[in-house]
Amino acid sequence: MKNFDRDEQRIHNAFSKISVDTDNLKRRILNMEHKRTKKPRMRFVAVAAIIALFVAISSATIAATGGLDGLIARFNPAFGLLAQETLACTEDDGIRIEVIGAQYFGDSMLLYLTIQDVSGQDRITRYIFPDFEIHNEVGAISSGGGSSNRLHFDENNNKIYLEVQRRLNQTVIQARTGLNQFENDPDILYVVLDALRCYGVSGYPPRVAEGDWRIRLELAEITASNIVMDNLNIEAGDVTIEYISISPLGVQLIGSHGWSEEEIAHPRTSSISLRVEHSNRWFNDRPRGSGAGISPDGWYDFFFSFSSPIDMENIVAVIVNGTRISVEK
Repeated sequence: MKNFDRDEQRIHNAFSKISVDTDNLKRRILNMEHKRTKKPRMRFVAVAAIIALFVAISSATIAATGGLDGLIARFNPAFGLLAQETLACTEDDGIRIEVIGAQYFGDSMLLYLTIQDVSGQDRITRYIFPDFEIHNEVGAISSGGGSSNRLHFDENNNKIYLEVQRRLNQTVIQARTGLNQFENDPDILYVVLDALRCYGVSGYPPRVAEGDWRIRLELAEITASNIVMDNLNIEAGDVTIEYISISPLGVQLIGSHGWSEEEIAHPRTSSISLRVEHSNRWFNDRPRGSGAGISPDGWYDFFFSFSSPIDMENIVAVIVNGTRISVEK
């Protein structure tokens, strides 16, 4: 009996060391079925049973691969430590999208996510950059501005890892009109996508998949504070600053301008320079880029993004067109 227990333990230990890449196995099974023109009924039933098994465990897949901590450990993204783990997913048209981490800053949103083709058709490439929208219960609140940074493309599993930043036009509307778009349901946002496009080809990016991907996020779990300075009237060169919002992702300026339509048409004559001053650094941080909304009727909305997070504890001023503006915390 003791020998039997010892042998049984050895067998158990051997099996416990075996690891199975379930995503890759599932894709290979589906790929084999996708390429066949005729499928025997009994084989189809068997495959359907296997697929059902994988669907049953898919909710645990993100956590099993390390979640947000695992993503940060593997790829060391610049803004990774700002995000909160979310572990939410959706699937349509054979494409699974998983939001691993997120953070909401009032004027912008940070997302860490994966996109994977689980149908076996290998439609995901390293050039997939999704045009996500952020919605509340009423409709879209993202302005379309933002960035998508590819962290990694897993060719074996046809899966891409992305860092996505999106601007929200909520602050623009509230700053200009006093209306709050979140009054209907301030606790919930949705990440919404209806198509995937491939940007690695010439011409207009073709759609590689269409569907209805919608992921619900609870704001109470992913909200971080930002610095807001409103009701301002600061002259800075050829613009007046009325509103400043600062988050770790960037700086937003809203105000009025005196540019003509001809000047608006040329970025060099309708631009704003910005620097960020920290108390613990001898240099002023320069933004890596900016997005601008300029209206002919005299107002503007600029957002300046950075290659690394703004230090919210040690920021002391923003310098706009040479005018230093102290940050009020």
